Amino acid sequence: MIRWKLLNRRELDAFTGSEAYRRMPHLPISRHRAQSQIANPRAGAEDVLLILAFRADKLAGYLGLLPDFFRDRAGRFQVAAWMSCIWVDESQRGQGIARQLVEKALDVYEGRLLATEFTAPAKRLYDKLGSFADLTRLEGRRWYLRSALARLLPPRHPFFARMRPLLRAMDRLANAVLDLRWLFGRPGLGELRLEFVNRVDEELGAFIRAHRGGDLFRRGREELNWMLELPWILQTPQPDDCARRYAFSAQARRFVQSGVKVYGRDGRLLAFLLFTLRDGHLKLPYAYWTDDGLEAAARVVRWHWVAWRVDLFTTFQPNLVEVLSAGTRPALAQRAQGRAYLVGKSLAERLPGEFTIQEGDGDVGFT
Repeated sequence: MIRWKLLNRRELDAFTGSEAYRRMPHLPISRHRAQSQIANPRAGAEDVLLILAFRADKLAGYLGLLPDFFRDRAGRFQVAAWMSCIWVDESQRGQGIARQLVEKALDVYEGRLLATEFTAPAKRLYDKLGSFADLTRLEGRRWYLRSALARLLPPRHPFFARMRPLLRAMDRLANAVLDLRWLFGRPGLGELRLEFVNRVDEELGAFIRAHRGGDLFRRGREELNWMLELPWILQTPQPDDCARRYAFSAQARRFVQSGVKVYGRDGRLLAFLLFTLRDGHLKLPYAYWTDDGLEAAARVVRWHWVAWRVDLFTTFQPNLVEVLSAGTRPALAQRAQGRAYLVGKSLAERLPGEFTIQEGDGDVGFT
């Protein structure tokens, strides 16, 4: 028999501050991620943020939820929630707990769920439930700029995980040689001027509103400041006890979030880019530019490759992919990337006719 515990903002705050939470062998959420969830400007006071499943007073599984909303084709707000993580204890797997967690979430949000970055087993489960439809699929690209064997190989096989210290040494040696190529082809900014910001002010908020086009979730000043102030990843040299007890991302050796204003020769704001750099992997969760600002945005991306010593860069901005692919000879390799999105069928009927999705929508921009 499953015993359920559904936590809203107030209850999640109390739970993560309790002695019971501190004693759990498997944490269902990190403390800093919980504080970020609680501060979500799109979460209502009674919205469920975390579902816990207990069996015999032992945590059997959990499912995290990130409330959100969009405007439908009639201009009305449609409330929804992203499934941001799902976990089942190893001793409880194969007993249908994952299915029950998703069914509970569907019940709580009346089918108004969204999902992305899901695993193949999770996709099979969602298909079996018959409660989801395809929302869209983003086609992107990844550029391999420096050696990153210690990052890429360990997830593929336990042998490589044991060899991680050697792989890191190989990366350092290889990159000492590879970085020499920038002496002969270092990307420059030309007449562009950059301003780095850690907050979105009113002026920048107005620029974003004017250039977010058909974005379905229409992030603005409040949401982006929330992401910048309360990330789900903490930068730390070594994993601590929380990272060992939490199954999802909580810490990184290097984690940087930075907003960049891009100005042209005439002092006009051409683009705003929000970058995330995690252990050598650069991403672009949110990007906005004027009609003539795309080339400037691409130049700034290339500049960051060198300035931040980037190993990998991934983006799902289609126009940016096209421009970067036309002039990225310094990259070691390129590879197509795809990201699928699902939506609850009760929401699928309410979607606007045309829309775009920023690659940071959902919980992706936090990690």
